[in-house]
Parts: sequence; structure tokens; C-alpha cells
Amino acid sequence: MIEAAAHSDVDRWRAWAVCAHLAGLAIFMNVPFGGLIPTIIIYSLRHNDGAYIRENARSALNMQITIAIFDAVCFVAFFVFWLWMMFGFATAPAHHGQVPVPPPQLFAAFSAIGVALLVNLAVIVNNVVAAIAASDGKIGRYVAAIEFVRPPARTGAGIS
Repeated sequence: MIEAAAHSDVDRWRAWAVCAHLAGLAIFMNVPFGGLIPTIIIYSLRHNDGAYIRENARSALNMQITIAIFDAVCFVAFFVFWLWMMFGFATAPAHHGQVPVPPPQLFAAFSAIGVALLVNLAVIVNNVVAAIAASDGKIGRYVAAIEFVRPPARTGAGIS
């Protein structure tokens, strides 16, 4: 009986679980934190509807929070290096007849963007893999998600 109830829970919330994982792809609609907002909405609406949807939505939300923080850090690093480079160009003496060499800050600025793009590509793949796992009735897990949203504390006999 318990197994049948758990199976019907999976069937009932399977589409929501898949959407929670695929919501991370909304970032490509050029909306800042586009993957985070729908995942927060899904978790907020469905976290009390059973362990299957709660764990899938929580897993997706933790990944979206992690990637939002990572993207924000890369964005800030890009602009810090970019401003450092611009300030360095403004104060550097002009050398007549020499070919200008790009400063190392330019490399660092575009490296920050390159790293962010590569990590986001890996997250896309991980979102799709987690969505496939959710569609198979499993909990979709992420490789490098920091657990910001913790599972609910268990209550019951023998636990104080």
C-alpha cells in the first residue's frame, strides 16, 4: 500500500519535477536570474506535495542558487578586470612607434566570461540529465550544487 502511494505520488508530480529541472534553461531568455525565479516558484508552490516533488524541486533550486552566485561572481570579476584595464590604459604613457600589447587584465576579464560560459554549458547538460532522471521517477541530482535549501527536519517518535 505504501509503495503504491509513493508510485502515484511520482506519477502525479512527474511533470512538475521535470519542469523544476528544465526551468534552469530559462536563463537563456536574457533575463537576469531567469533560471532561479521559476525554480523558486515551483519549489514554493509544490514543496508540501510529497517527497518526490519536494526533493526534485529542492535539488533544482540549490543548483540554480549556486549557478546564480557563480555567474554574479564572474560578472563582477569581468567588470573589475575591465575597469582595471581601462584605468591602466588611461594612465599608461604612450610609446610612439610601438605595437600596443593587450594588457593581462584583458585576458583575465575575458577568462572570467569564458569560465562562466563553460560552467553554464555544463549546468545545461546537468539540467537535462536531472530532468531525464525526474521523468524516470528518480530524484535528479546535480554534481556541484551547494545545499542552500536543506531537506525538512524529520519529526517523529524517538527524535528529540
